[in-house]
Amino acid sequence: MPPRRCEGGRRRGEAARRHAECICRILLADSDQLESYEVASAREKLTEVRRFITGTLAPHAALDPDDKRVQHILTHLDSVEAPLDLIA
Repeated sequence: MPPRRCEGGRRRGEAARRHAECICRILLADSDQLESYEVASAREKLTEVRRFITGTLAPHAALDPDDKRVQHILTHLDSVEAPLDLIA
């Protein structure tokens, strides 16, 4: 079986290229490392979402509980938070 290769899609910037190369090495090396990376990334995003909700949206919603836009954003972020919590 020939070695697997990572084919890159559209990349922007040197940082994106290095990130893609790192992920390719992980994919080709060890699935446990890849899973650890995925869980760490999910935890990071979960923390960002929770901080945005508690630090920005919740105070806004408290000031104007009838603001449909804020309620809509909260609803969508809650739906993002649940699966991230399962992964992390």
